[in-house]
Amino acid sequence: FPTRRSSDLMERLLAIQGLTEAALSHLTLSDLLRTLLDKISDILGVDNVAVLLMADDGSDALVACAVKGIEEEVDRSVRIPLDHGFAGRIASERRPLIVEDIQHDDMLNPILKERGIQSLLGVPLLVADDVLGVLHVGTIRHRRFSPTDVEFLQAVADRAALAIDHARLFETARTARADVEVAERMLRAQDEFLALAAHELKTPLTSARLATQVLLRRYAEGAPDA
Repeated sequence: FPTRRSSDLMERLLAIQGLTEAALSHLTLSDLLRTLLDKISDILGVDNVAVLLMADDGSDALVACAVKGIEEEVDRSVRIPLDHGFAGRIASERRPLIVEDIQHDDMLNPILKERGIQSLLGVPLLVADDVLGVLHVGTIRHRRFSPTDVEFLQAVADRAALAIDHARLFETARTARADVEVAERMLRAQDEFLALAAHELKTPLTSARLATQVLLRRYAEGAPDA
């Protein structure tokens, strides 16, 4: 028989299963992250939820991509190097991390302290051996996150990582298709221009050729120039 803990975890996972399945089929990355954060916030009853993803420029840094509760992290384009801060440590060590009282932790993002966050739970976003980023939640009151909370957030992160990876691939493919369409339109425009230019160039040449032929015929027939 399932224990109360496993039953609670299953109920929470079922509550979010539809979201990730929908994301794998059609949601864009921004839609996915926004809806995901809303769901996690409601289910866990937290005041802040954030997703930080590895920077696209190849640097070993995390970038705040979606935040619910402390939007300044995105507004200020917060970047966190690996091995630095709460999120950087999670990404580097690839394991969940809990900070029950951030006032006694000097590694944290100062924005979190400014907004009064007291307790944090974070987990890595992993696809196979690749670290995509970090998902973390926080509360403005002291909270002792339970093992069920950790298991739930990591299970959600595992599913979300696949959805995020899928959404990124989808957007890359869509951008590539858009680039191809632009290139095709440019080629069509170029062909049309060349065709028009060739026509305009051929027109006076054709007239000159016809005039030359008439003059030659007249000369051959002995007709006087007119």
